[in-house]
Amino acid sequence: MALFLGTAGLVLWRSSTAVLTEWLALTGVSVAALVGWVIKGIRQWHSGSDAAETRQLAVAAADLAMTVRVTWSREAVHRGLISPLPVAVRIRSADARIAAHPAQWLGADLAGPEATLPPAQLGGTAADIADVYARVSTGRLVIIGAPGGGKTGAALLLLLALSDLPRAVSRIPVWFALGSWDPVAKTGEGWMADQLVTTYGTPRAVARDLVGTGYILPILDGLDEIPDVHRSAAMVRLRTLDGGPMVLTCRTKEYTQAVAARVLDGAAVVEVVPVDPATAVAYLTRSGSADTARWDDVARALNADPPSPCREALNTPLMLSLARIVYQARDSDPSELTAHATAVQVENQLLDGLVPAVYGRDPADTTAEDARRWLSYLAENLHVLGPVGIAWWRLPLCLPSGLRRMTAGLAWGVSAFICALSSALILAIYWTRMQSFVVSLGVGLTAALVGAAVASAPTTPSQWRKPGIRDIARGLKAGLAAGLTVGAAGGLVVGLATGFLDGLRDGFRAGFTDATDVMLGAAAAIGILAALAFGFTVAFSRQQRNAVSPVSAFRADVKASLMAWLATTLAIAVPIFLLQPAYLIPESEYVAQPPESEDVPLQGPPHYWFWVSLGALVLGFLGGLVSFLWFLVQRSAVVRYRMAVEIIAWRSQLPRRPLRFLEDAYRRGVVRQAGMVYEFRHARLADRLCQPSS
Repeated sequence: MALFLGTAGLVLWRSSTAVLTEWLALTGVSVAALVGWVIKGIRQWHSGSDAAETRQLAVAAADLAMTVRVTWSREAVHRGLISPLPVAVRIRSADARIAAHPAQWLGADLAGPEATLPPAQLGGTAADIADVYARVSTGRLVIIGAPGGGKTGAALLLLLALSDLPRAVSRIPVWFALGSWDPVAKTGEGWMADQLVTTYGTPRAVARDLVGTGYILPILDGLDEIPDVHRSAAMVRLRTLDGGPMVLTCRTKEYTQAVAARVLDGAAVVEVVPVDPATAVAYLTRSGSADTARWDDVARALNADPPSPCREALNTPLMLSLARIVYQARDSDPSELTAHATAVQVENQLLDGLVPAVYGRDPADTTAEDARRWLSYLAENLHVLGPVGIAWWRLPLCLPSGLRRMTAGLAWGVSAFICALSSALILAIYWTRMQSFVVSLGVGLTAALVGAAVASAPTTPSQWRKPGIRDIARGLKAGLAAGLTVGAAGGLVVGLATGFLDGLRDGFRAGFTDATDVMLGAAAAIGILAALAFGFTVAFSRQQRNAVSPVSAFRADVKASLMAWLATTLAIAVPIFLLQPAYLIPESEYVAQPPESEDVPLQGPPHYWFWVSLGALVLGFLGGLVSFLWFLVQRSAVVRYRMAVEIIAWRSQLPRRPLRFLEDAYRRGVVRQAGMVYEFRHARLADRLCQPSS
């Protein structure tokens, strides 16, 4: 491979037809060696026993388990589930008509008709959810309750408890938001594999294997967020989900409707109990300042009989936490909650009051009006950004179709123009600058038209980790096909452009000869660069072991682009420098010769190595530039994200740094994080933001 790279680069640099003929003879041997080396690496990767693949998958599973635990441990603290004073939520067995018979999930020997069932009642607090789950031998547990009642919090506490179990005796509990699943278009396994990629940064091939081989214990949050027309299809998919363990959350009404025809086999069902008045008063008075008298009017309303609107509203962890935040300022007055005539008005007061309570606290702070306008834009476009989460890399989908195609074409065209112009100025030394510019402009315009025509969906951010030998082999395997395709296309474009320009100057026959010569060399060079660029992209994509977040995904995507540049540069420059083919630039040509005059210095071997080093660096830099730009356009999410942001910010619909704004909103408690995406604090908040501000 090194010999092939060196000969290709230096031949193109010198552009000698005589040398090119000699080089083509060597190309067959070089290509055969390159293909043989790649095939050998692929065979070594796939050879051996299944234990080798199992070990590789086990390593990926351990990485995913670490990522899930660290990510959600941090999120549990942020959501107030652990500290400083969480709401005490209680759970109990749900209506027997929507649960499987206890004989299916208790695990006792109940084969005989006279077998005695052990106690089947499940209950306790959300903090005891792990003990409740331990009694369900099938591992299938459904948690139902009212909107904002604490279902998600209980499931999250269960995920953390299961994460503490030894890996040898448990699956990896992984959080999935069901609102993004279309059960008609995707199987449960396929959708979960996609979510591992978009939420946790897992490589796609590894994600499919992890789901298909039973490594995952899915924590499925929000069955009620699937549209009504698709919920029955979702239940069919869930019943056929390999019969393994799962945890499912849903609102009570929606789950009762979903299992009206048939319950979920082997699943125990528990219900989150509404927060009682005493617990609500204790939370409100103890979770803030020591001035508890300011909550006296609310406390009286909570204990009123018959139940007041305030009591009907403040019976869920969501509304209680909103009340604490909205009225945390000393000059706020919680007693205004008691003035409303209905529970809905109390809830809307709290939902509308969240943004003004956390923004505009000083002159330098983001104003509440700006924050609401930006958050409303995100809420209104949640169906394309999520649909349940705010994936920053999907922001280009908020643009109209025409603008989206224009930005994609611009990214493709500019990148192709830069690559073509750099290559022409450095390699095609027999071209004039105007010829180089014209050919590069044609390449850029062609690429722009292709980019605008395809306008593919934004890619998921690339995750980066230091690759191992097997990762490099996997990358080269993937890069081989890309190299053949891109090399052939690039060689054809460059060859035709060269033949056209030379034909205008020297005639059609000479132009055709030049086009053939250049086409072969350009195809080889471009193909190698594309193979390396794509190969290193795949090789450097590995599951993270640290907590993943939207900001870490953005930084990793940028870092992956830079690493692709560095890796390709070194892969080209180092072999050329160390194993350069001396027969192309014989050192004898640089042996010291007598100077023709005293003003001409002696030329010796140092000059030879200088030019070889300079050539290696130039070609390496050029290859790295091509790899970097190709990565940005094809694999990186940052470029199209930034272009979309500039357009949307110009319309005043978002700030110029949406990620910084969202990260700030996360610290203020307006949004939450679920892996690489943001989520609104609750679906009801997103719905309220879509309505005109009162």
